[in-house]
Amino acid sequence: MAPKRMSLALVIPILAASTVIVVSTPTHAASCTVTKGANCSGTTMNWKVKSHGNLAKANFKGAKLKGADFRNANLKKANFQRANLESANFSNANLTKANFKKANIKFANFTGATMTKVQLAKAKAGNANLSGVTLTKANLRNASFINANLYGADLTGANISGSNQFPPPPPFGPPVEAKRTSDFTNANLFGATLSGANAKNANFDNAQLNGAFAFGTNFQQAYFYGATLNGALLDGADLSNVFALGSNLVGAGMRGANLSGADVRYATLIGTFLLDANISGILDTGATWVNVTCPGGNVRSSSCLV
Repeated sequence: MAPKRMSLALVIPILAASTVIVVSTPTHAASCTVTKGANCSGTTMNWKVKSHGNLAKANFKGAKLKGADFRNANLKKANFQRANLESANFSNANLTKANFKKANIKFANFTGATMTKVQLAKAKAGNANLSGVTLTKANLRNASFINANLYGADLTGANISGSNQFPPPPPFGPPVEAKRTSDFTNANLFGATLSGANAKNANFDNAQLNGAFAFGTNFQQAYFYGATLNGALLDGADLSNVFALGSNLVGAGMRGANLSGADVRYATLIGTFLLDANISGILDTGATWVNVTCPGGNVRSSSCLV
């Protein structure tokens, strides 16, 4: 017998602190009881559903969970691969080792969530709110965080690298299609911690990195076109061959950093600290140098290359 059509007005009852009925499509009577370790792979649920308590290891692979409410839930090791979680609420949830590979988390709210060692490779996280989130040792390789809010987020030891180097914008490079890479264009990383992270080939064009902590971070061939890194601490970071044209590096600390081959044309370096840094082969046409501490310790208001 064909299942009866269900109404969107259906009230979804909470059975217990760790159990909730999740109804699939409004045209199918199938339902999924979500508990610890539950399998709700492929479930369709395009209206808000409350889900609290212990949902560790639950399987939501490929599920359509747009607008779902997972506040305060324990979702440790939960599987959200390829799931549609646009505008979902994960605030204060425990997402340790959860899997969001290739998931759509655009406009989702993760404030206060714990996301240590989370899998976010190739995830679409545009406009997501991850302010203050713990993302230590997380995998964000080839993920898109365009316009995302990562204010004060902790990405210590995270993998935010891209498979391909981002092409420079015309007229500084040929008008070619950008290949997949980690994309933080226009993202807010104010005060974020990226120390020890791997950000090779990542794109930070027009991103806000003021006051960021990035000790020993690998930024090889990363893009900072028009980015703001005022007051950022980049001691010992590898910034070799970065494209930082028009960037702002006012008061940035880069002691012992490797900037060989970096493109800082038209960048602003005021009070920038470059003691013991490697600046061989950098391009600095049109750059502003004021009270910069050069690699040898001398303070100059002209290029340290002279």
